[in-house]
Amino acid sequence: MISLRRRLIGLWLLIALVAAVLAVDLFLLYRHSAQVQIRDAERTIEQACAQIAQAVENGAPPAAALDGLLRRYAGVEGGLWTPQLGFVAYAYPTHVGGAPKQDMPATELPLIERLVQAAHSLGEVQRDARRGTREAFALHACPAGERVVWTMMRISLVAGELLFGVSLGMALLLGFVVAAGLWLAVTLAGWSAKLARLERALASYPLDDGPPLEPTGAQELDRIVSAINALHARLAEARRRSRRLSRELAQSERLAAIGRTAAAVAHEIRNPLATLRLRAENALADPQTRALPALEAVLVQVQRLETLMQNLLTFSQPLRIEPATVVIGPWLDALLDAAREHAAARGVTITAESHGEDSARFDAQWLGRAVENLLRNAIQHAPPGSSVHVALIADGEHLRISVTDQGPGIPEALRATLFEPFASGRPDGTGLGLALVREIARAHGGNVRLGEADAGTELILEIPQQSPT
Repeated sequence: MISLRRRLIGLWLLIALVAAVLAVDLFLLYRHSAQVQIRDAERTIEQACAQIAQAVENGAPPAAALDGLLRRYAGVEGGLWTPQLGFVAYAYPTHVGGAPKQDMPATELPLIERLVQAAHSLGEVQRDARRGTREAFALHACPAGERVVWTMMRISLVAGELLFGVSLGMALLLGFVVAAGLWLAVTLAGWSAKLARLERALASYPLDDGPPLEPTGAQELDRIVSAINALHARLAEARRRSRRLSRELAQSERLAAIGRTAAAVAHEIRNPLATLRLRAENALADPQTRALPALEAVLVQVQRLETLMQNLLTFSQPLRIEPATVVIGPWLDALLDAAREHAAARGVTITAESHGEDSARFDAQWLGRAVENLLRNAIQHAPPGSSVHVALIADGEHLRISVTDQGPGIPEALRATLFEPFASGRPDGTGLGLALVREIARAHGGNVRLGEADAGTELILEIPQQSPT
């Protein structure tokens, strides 16, 4: 259990982490300030202008070069100017409007014209940047032979102003977090001795009746001590009531379990008995033609009753697990060979895979019976022509066996009670097979659960390889 002192230390470390994150965020916000945005925009339009000028000098069509290259630079517009014809091409392919923008920026047109004329007359790159109250723009002009390429980008300063406000708020928050961290460190140092004394007292505190805890001298900690003492008194009284209620509840549950089991057994036996009676009456009515089918039906129902009685006897007695080291391969092959005849009769094939260690420790007879029940359940629900897949994994700590069929899956109403006795989705099922699987798994220290197969049903049995005897 984590002590209060360690929790406070963790809180201090969290405050330090928040302070570091705020410092990084402040640095990132600075990188998005107006000055940085303008500088980044100037680099972007300079690169775009140089690439377009190079393409035009290499003979590329001006319009195609402008439109194709400017698509790489969001928010950049540009054009081409010649001393004879003036502005001969314009493109803004990343314009966010509904239709492509084809008109020259009228407000900045005089400045663009002066800049491209200067670039042509001087034969070198010209640049300019203007900043207003809410918007700034950067302009570039690059000579390309007898022509001049210009690029321009607008920068909104509203976001920069907002970022400045956010940066100021985060700076104040950073100062508060640092101050809170220092205050917590001082407080933690002062409480360390008292918390240690309280921890030692709690470590030796009796679970049953015992003397109350001594006050620590710190008002806040003494409130905790008083609450612990009051809780201890209430727990002692609650334990006494719990023991009495547990005895009463155990008696009630035993009687209820007997009632449920009796009702379930009566229901399971009633159907076979009705069939036996009907077959016997039919045989008596016409002994020459109906005697043999009636006897066969009687044998089937008797076998069903014997299986039910055998399973009930199994549940009525505790399982005696005798773990031993078992070679997995031959043990699993024998189980699969025994199930393949039943599967073939229903037109179902069985596939298997095994991974991990070659041997494990478990009760081969009981676990084999659990796997047989899983295989029988899967074969009964698998449609003809499908397959049942068995996967076994021994990873050194656990033995995991999954059986997957391609049937209709488990109904939602049956999932919660799938492994309970007498819970079955088939009219002819007893509902004891999967319940016995769960009892065998628990006797080995493991459990069985419903998997998450994409189609059909996957049942997973998992036990520790070193099971308790």
